[in-house]
Amino acid sequence: MVPEPWVDSQSAPEEFVSLTAEQAQRLQAAMRPISLAGVWWGQLLLAGAMGVGVFFLRPAWFSSVCWGAFLVLLPQALMVAMVGRNIGRWPAAVWLTRLFVWEWAKFALTLGLLAVAARWVQGLVWPVLLVAFVLTLKMGWLAAFLQHGCGSWRPRSDNTR
Repeated sequence: MVPEPWVDSQSAPEEFVSLTAEQAQRLQAAMRPISLAGVWWGQLLLAGAMGVGVFFLRPAWFSSVCWGAFLVLLPQALMVAMVGRNIGRWPAAVWLTRLFVWEWAKFALTLGLLAVAARWVQGLVWPVLLVAFVLTLKMGWLAAFLQHGCGSWRPRSDNTR
């Protein structure tokens, strides 16, 4: 019999153990909620730091950095206003539907702002704009990670089974 190459022969497969309702409630109570407004403030803080740094180092890039951050911050502020403050007010399915709708609205607004920048804003340095856009966007993930409590992760010990 030929061993299957993708199966790890050194370790036995772990069994999946589902949580009881009580265990799930305790786990949820122990987790801190993530604030969408806190994520937005983290993005704004990074955008301000990038703007100040570029203003003093390369003033010609300042408008590009501002537009790159603005492409993230305005749509995100709209989504925070429409979805973030209402967490827990609706059933989960309704809230998730609203989240998806506003995520698409955020995407459309971002594309619209990008078209406005391409058409009417003169002197943009596009690589700088895109770097500022990506950094501001990714700061949202970092801010959410930090809010959730990255210090609370613990390595799994063998006696947790």
